[in-house]
Amino acid sequence: DDAHGPVNDDFPLAYIEWFTPFNQLEKISGMYIVHRSSRAQRRNTTVVSVEHLIRNYHLMAKAGANIDHTWTTDNVLE
Repeated sequence: DDAHGPVNDDFPLAYIEWFTPFNQLEKISGMYIVHRSSRAQRRNTTVVSVEHLIRNYHLMAKAGANIDHTWTTDNVLE
């Protein structure tokens, strides 16, 4: 039993990396700026049964002027 309830073996598990709440909009894109959440200087993560998921969010990385053009969806996750 964990903080989110018992894990049901009938459903696959999801690895969750938590981020800070929405509170600041980036003025050009109008998108919220978030940062990785941490506890004791470690990433705040959880493993939960997918039956507990309500929705997902797609995060876009903040990129500077120089982007490595060899990056693709096959070789970069973040």
